[in-house]
Amino acid sequence: MGERQYSADMINRPDDGVAVEAFYRGTSMALNRWRCVAGESGCTGVLRHAWYVISFTHSGTFVLHARGRAETIDATRAMVLRPGEPVSMSRCHGAVAYGSAVAVHPDLFETIFPNGSAALTRSGTRAGAFLLQHLLLRMVRAARHEDRRAVDRAAIWIAGQTILSPGSDTTAAPREKRRDTILGVQAMLAANCTRPLQLAEIARAVNRSPFHLSRVFKRDTGLPMHSYLNRLRVRGALDQLIGRQSSVSELAHESGYSSHSHFTEAFRQEFGLAPTEVRRMSRIASVDEMHGALSSMS
Repeated sequence: MGERQYSADMINRPDDGVAVEAFYRGTSMALNRWRCVAGESGCTGVLRHAWYVISFTHSGTFVLHARGRAETIDATRAMVLRPGEPVSMSRCHGAVAYGSAVAVHPDLFETIFPNGSAALTRSGTRAGAFLLQHLLLRMVRAARHEDRRAVDRAAIWIAGQTILSPGSDTTAAPREKRRDTILGVQAMLAANCTRPLQLAEIARAVNRSPFHLSRVFKRDTGLPMHSYLNRLRVRGALDQLIGRQSSVSELAHESGYSSHSHFTEAFRQEFGLAPTEVRRMSRIASVDEMHGALSSMS
């Protein structure tokens, strides 16, 4: 495939392997929804963006190819792409990946974040920022926002919470053998996150001892494997939680939890709120009110 220069609106280019919908465009901010539509064994074309892009994955997993590295991207981490930076995406298992993005004009980004963004991905994305970008996108899509300046403020806060996250990835890449092991484990967790998984089963699949795998996984991802799996599950449940009327018990079962209470406990541990509280919050009509409620979590 060829190479595309995307504007802030990231015009829909499914022939490049990425389908994008632009839901909001301000003078210096944009909000988009994207979907990786590359074939299961294929790769997107080379993409370049004119603005800074902070991208969140809502569901699925893919491999990001940029800066001479390959990194697994899922709901546990965000991408921070610089203007003109060439990137491509490839599928690493059957599920289609989709998510959202906040685009920031370079002049505004470099004024607010004068040190720029050295990291390609952020593994410590704060839960409040992840939740607000979900809710804000839903509000904008439904044309429920009453104040464009409030949308801009919320989007800038989301970007800042991500850029300045204390859990940022280091720029040093792990050795190739270890990297391939971690990529394999991340893909396995993402593909099977809704069923019970044992450490011994995962270790056998990548031909490592459970102790060694547990140690290197935490070192390279910043999270113990159990916490990583829980984060995948509860963050992956957000779209369904705020977008449909099924019961929390049904959603808990679909997300791989044995009971409503286990799901609620894991959800509250991640977001500081119960699933029912987030569902009620998704009906708030004021961007500032929603933003204020979530900014207090950070």
